Order: sequence, then structure tokens, then C-alpha cells
Amino acid sequence: MELNTLYCPITSTPFRHSESYAEFEPCIALKPYIRCFWGTAVPTLQSTESTLVIPDTCMDIIFRANHTDNTVSGIFCGIDDRTFISDSDSGKTEFTFGIRFYPWGAAPFSEDKLKNTKNSFFGAEEHFSKLTRKITPLVFDAVNIEELIPIVEKILLDSFNTKHQNITIPKIVGAIIEKRGNLHINRLSSDLYISERQLERLFAEYIGCSVKCLAALIRYQFLWNEILYNPTFKIMDAVTKYGYFDQSHLLNDFRKYHSMNINQAKSHALSKI
Repeated sequence: MELNTLYCPITSTPFRHSESYAEFEPCIALKPYIRCFWGTAVPTLQSTESTLVIPDTCMDIIFRANHTDNTVSGIFCGIDDRTFISDSDSGKTEFTFGIRFYPWGAAPFSEDKLKNTKNSFFGAEEHFSKLTRKITPLVFDAVNIEELIPIVEKILLDSFNTKHQNITIPKIVGAIIEKRGNLHINRLSSDLYISERQLERLFAEYIGCSVKCLAALIRYQFLWNEILYNPTFKIMDAVTKYGYFDQSHLLNDFRKYHSMNINQAKSHALSKI
């Protein structure tokens, strides 16, 4: 079973859909690797609105065509384990196009190892030079994101490199997802017959963060999904389900990754419908 059918990371405002921000599912062939395409529906005059960015375990390539300044840029964002505020370039007309990869999904499209990419931003050409050269002019000329997506999908499929895959990575991440992030690296190492040192080396090269870091973020994402989508959510049930020591541990862990408490986070998400 593909990992994307078992795990669905979400943003701080997963119900948000407007001309300034929308998400679109990839084609079937890319679904195992790409969580979604996202961006502005059409070139849009940017407001002063800011966005709360939470750790979603994903990596993004983001292209921005600034039609006011006639410039286009691309950045690559590694996995984040922190929350921050992203501000738009207000007063300028921009077209934004993003490719959001699952944590295991970026490596087959990259030309470089993903080591030391956690909590970091790079020029998109630094790890994805071929993709960047092909996609950049398309983004600058795009007038509609839905027309752009199938063209980019073909470029991505043509760029897929099986040599940049590692068959062990899905097994490791699958084991973490199966336990909802609640497991220890020594147990994981034992179950998969891989040394802890080898586990960490693989994660550093193909995902860019430690096993412990990704496991903690996956647990947080499972919790955040349940807070939003389970109408009978109860904190004490979640404490047991996700392996927290107690209620205080869960609440502190959630605030660490979300920068606000559960009620505030839910209100914020629902305010962006």
C-alpha cells in the first residue's frame, strides 16, 4: 500500500480555498510523492494577509512570478520543525505556484542529496536545477494554475530518477506512520534489521532530518488531523492513542509545533473556510 493512502499531512488552514490560495491534487502517477500543487488561482494583487506555517513534514518548491517587477524566482524549502509567519509582498501582482512533496517524495526529483536541508531555504536550482529551468518560464507566462498543473506534471514524470530512490526509506517511514510517530529508534532499528547509524544516514541523505524529528512531527500531524476532523475528539483519548505521558505532555507538544493551544488552532483553521 502506498504511504500517501495512510498519511495525509495538513496545513494550519486546510479548508482555505480562494483566488489567493488553493490546493490541487496531483495525477495518480504522482500521488505517492506529491501531497498537492498549490498557489494562486490566477495572478493576484497581494494583500497584507499573513499565513501561519506549521510543520507539515513536507518539502516545497515554490515559484513566484512578480508581474509588477517582471521577475520570477524559485525556492526550495526543506522539512521544518518550527512554526513561522509568512507575509505576502503586498501591493504587487503575483502568481505563486508550489509543489508540495511528502517527506519521502522529493528525493527522486532532486539532483543532490537532501542533507542539511531541515529548517532551511535554498534557491530551487540548487537541488532541482533541471526542473527549475523548465518550470520557471512556464510560471512567468501562466494565467491559470489549473492549466499549468498538467504541463508541470509531465515535466515531473520525465524528471523522475529511480537512482535517487532508496527502497528502505518507505519501509522506515511506513513503520513510523503505522505507529503514528510513537516509537523509539532502537525498536525501529531492531524491527527493520538496520543499525541506528544506518537509519540516520539514510534519513539525512533522503529526507534531511533525523528519524526522531520526523517521528515527532508525524505524531503531531496525526493529532492535528484528529483535532480538526474527529467531532468526538477528547484529549485524554488522544494521550493514550498517540503515546503521550499525560495531558500536559500532549498540550505542550502541540503548542511547541503550532505556536497556539488546541482551541486557538481550531478557531484559526475554521476562520479561513
